[in-house]
Amino acid sequence: MFTSGSTGRPKGVQVTHRGLANLVAAQGELFGVRAGGAVLQFASFGFDASVSEIWVALAGGGRLVMAGEEHRGDPVALAALVRDSGVEVATLPPSLLAVLEPGQLAGLRTLVSAGERLDGGLAGRWSQRVRLVNAYGPTEVTVCASAGVVGVGEVWPPIGRPLAGCRVYVLDAAMREVPVGVSGELFVGGPGVARGYAGRPELTAERFVADPVAGDGSRLYRSGDVGRWRADGVLDFVGRVDAQVKVRGFRVELGEVEAVLREFVADAVVVVDEVQQRLVAYVVGSVTVERLQERVRERLPEFMVPAVFVELTALPLNANGKVERSALPAPDSARPEATGEFVAPRTPAEELLSGIWADVLGVERVGVHDNFFDLGGHSLLATRVASRVRTVFGVEVPVAALFDTPTVAGLARVVEAGAPGVVAPPIVPVGRDRALPLSFAQQRLWFLAQLEPDSIEYNTPMPIRMTGELDVWALTSALAGLVARHEVLRTRLVADADGTPFQVIDPPAQPALPLIDLSAEDDPAAAARAWLDADAAVPFDLAAGPMLRATLLRLGRREHV
Repeated sequence: MFTSGSTGRPKGVQVTHRGLANLVAAQGELFGVRAGGAVLQFASFGFDASVSEIWVALAGGGRLVMAGEEHRGDPVALAALVRDSGVEVATLPPSLLAVLEPGQLAGLRTLVSAGERLDGGLAGRWSQRVRLVNAYGPTEVTVCASAGVVGVGEVWPPIGRPLAGCRVYVLDAAMREVPVGVSGELFVGGPGVARGYAGRPELTAERFVADPVAGDGSRLYRSGDVGRWRADGVLDFVGRVDAQVKVRGFRVELGEVEAVLREFVADAVVVVDEVQQRLVAYVVGSVTVERLQERVRERLPEFMVPAVFVELTALPLNANGKVERSALPAPDSARPEATGEFVAPRTPAEELLSGIWADVLGVERVGVHDNFFDLGGHSLLATRVASRVRTVFGVEVPVAALFDTPTVAGLARVVEAGAPGVVAPPIVPVGRDRALPLSFAQQRLWFLAQLEPDSIEYNTPMPIRMTGELDVWALTSALAGLVARHEVLRTRLVADADGTPFQVIDPPAQPALPLIDLSAEDDPAAAARAWLDADAAVPFDLAAGPMLRATLLRLGRREHV
């Protein structure tokens, strides 16, 4: 079964018949499939959920009701198919449940939510009318690892208990089990664990690891999902390891923001605008943006509140009913606008600051009472504003002042007051034609080199694996550009006759990139590792320089390090 996960090219997962048999036995009992009962075949055959639907239904003596493209793309048509065909068991993603009403699926006995995170509001709406099962599991563990019936009124619907035969661990970064209530990465073991990825040994070794708890040589699948145990032995799904983002220096779990938004709207998805490094919320519902911002601020700290809210009539879904994030409108087409009445700048300082903000934030106009962070600002942009203020006004304004007074009017008062009266000295280039003093960090490095000559304590090896046709000339030119751009890579630390150290910055030059061919070795990868270990143990001469050395290792025609 091919899967792309959240990103990347599709991976062929080698699932066993043993894992499938275990899945059918466990889910058949949990879903309550009975002889002659109708099961909805909603998932396309390229999606792993179809394996569960087909075999759980047929092995239980049930019949499959096939949903076509016209049903997957039309909730009304799908609801009619379920009603008219007497479907008793159906597996649907939360994105689709958000645009359906429980009354539309009359006759349904068991509804399985899978494929995406199920939030409390959605679970509460459906669990009152139908037996709701929340299931969790990636393709690599044969579709499902845990599942459980959701109780009425669950604020945070759990993903249940491990299926019969499955082992689920919540481990920390050191692969140790964490206590109840503590979040960690989910690892899954048991008969459902796949053999690996077809033709991808390096990825198989990364994601399929030895079981440190059982210690019997069995393997676990490292899911990349974050979960935690409850005191009653059920699992909570917290989010993805790779779904954590940094906003204004804080780590944000996008799933937590989405869960809060869904308390007030029918559906929501939160993504990161990589260009401006801000949170963008796409929402479906009747609540005004101003009211939604107000409600979210009551529930979340400021750094977790989306900078932009984009209202949609419906979230775009793919053929499997999941949110098609690539089809969401670009945040640039929905730039943040100030809320409330626009008040134009009234003083020269406000006018200058308004212009600085508009330029840095990429908006057309800024009123004196507009909030910097509501307009998409964050800590990096705040640093740019402080720098521009220093240049324009000649006044040192700490970045913290923008967090304390995030409006043009407030910051203008800080600037006019002198903030706090210290005029920033001009920053001007210093000529390279004379000895330059060492910075504090350079002094420390030079001192340690005198104290322990030939030390490799500060060596930082960085092997980079390159697969494909390699243009050595382009690689060498890129390295030369890097060295020319950063003077620190061309700096030597020397001492005069009196023993006083100073720095010498050499002019740009073409760096050497020697090529070592290891392709004839019995094991080129092992030879490369040995070479890297040896090279990392070679000290740098701070006086002779340079501070960077690079070597190209050839492992094969299309494999280099």
